Amino acid sequence: MIISNQFIKLLKPYGLPIFLWTLAWANLNSGYWNLRDISTPVEMANAFRAFMPYILPLIGLLFWRRARPLLHYFNPAAWLSGYGLLALLASGFSLDFEASLYFGLAFLMNLLIPCTFFSHRGARVARPEVVLLVATWLILALFDVLIYVYLRDQLTEGYGIAGQIQNMTRSSGLARWFGVAGLLCFTLIWQGNGQIRWVFALPLAFCAWIVWTMQSRGGIFGFFAGMALLLIFSRSSWRAYALVFLVFLGLVGAGKSEFVMDKVKEQVLRGQTVEQFQSMTGRTRAYAHGWEQILEHPLIGRGNWADRMTIGEHVHNSELQALMNAGFLGFIPYMISWFVGWWLFYKLYRWRKYMEPLDAQLFMQAGAVMCFFTVRSIPETTTASFSVDSMLMVPVYIYLFVLFQRMKALMRQKRNIARRVPV
Repeated sequence: MIISNQFIKLLKPYGLPIFLWTLAWANLNSGYWNLRDISTPVEMANAFRAFMPYILPLIGLLFWRRARPLLHYFNPAAWLSGYGLLALLASGFSLDFEASLYFGLAFLMNLLIPCTFFSHRGARVARPEVVLLVATWLILALFDVLIYVYLRDQLTEGYGIAGQIQNMTRSSGLARWFGVAGLLCFTLIWQGNGQIRWVFALPLAFCAWIVWTMQSRGGIFGFFAGMALLLIFSRSSWRAYALVFLVFLGLVGAGKSEFVMDKVKEQVLRGQTVEQFQSMTGRTRAYAHGWEQILEHPLIGRGNWADRMTIGEHVHNSELQALMNAGFLGFIPYMISWFVGWWLFYKLYRWRKYMEPLDAQLFMQAGAVMCFFTVRSIPETTTASFSVDSMLMVPVYIYLFVLFQRMKALMRQKRNIARRVPV
């Protein structure tokens, strides 16, 4: 397969960046609290993971000068960096400076370590933005396998799994991990060629089942939104329209079935009352309390984890999280990062027929993942805080930006050639 063959060639020249990026991923589900009371081998391992935000940003800064072209107003990750710096400065106003500083550094680690992929000197066997994105997909796949091995006996519990795994993650968290993986598998099938693409059908079915079983509304809606984007903007429009039409007919037929509608209602409500559903599982309360805190520190916010420190719970919304973390000063570059990301997708979609096969595939995968997290940004924080969401979205942003720069140069070259051709 194109991706696997390409990746084998990347291992040697990009070994250090991939290693550092893997260490950054290893920091997930750890924290500064793991650096206390270290006595057992497990606690030592967790302390090693937790120490990454204190060292990796410094390493990333060493490579920053070589990656300065990434600091561009068309790069969503650059705008996200501005937001991250303001949130880090806002740590001085936090009720828990240690927590805010730690996760502020983790957020910058998320943005700086990808720069190391652009620091390689000498002959490159592949483009750094491709290496970064493919490495991210493979790390995600590895984590999904580890999650399955660790939780395979509990994955059928659905929404109830939230209280069964010692706060490691929630049902919405699991839906996120497997939802993105499912979209990647679907892209490989839908955009791929040959019989080997059907190897991804079983992983796709498994990931879709996990998303549905977890009953995470953000995960389910994000997954279907990503699937819709892939179908609508796919290379074979007639197949997409035909499939969408068949799905529409199926939904119309299912809507007339009382049994099906009862199952859908059961899935959406997941055992809650109508009042609980209307409050978005308590999110509307968190939104109201969060807005009150934003008005108290409207300019620069209170740093990372401001919601936990002030309202005592997760605010469950990316925009509110950004406002609480970095105030309106940070909110501006944060929102620009989303808008520029979708602007890049629009521009690149117009040039997709000129892309190389690998870029055409990665471009659609990047778009599907961005769509997933755009939908998920309503009930969760996605790129506003350090998380697996931001670890996935930063490579997506960088890939779209670098691909845009390359395609813009290619289109300019084509126009220049066309002007020279005599009529």
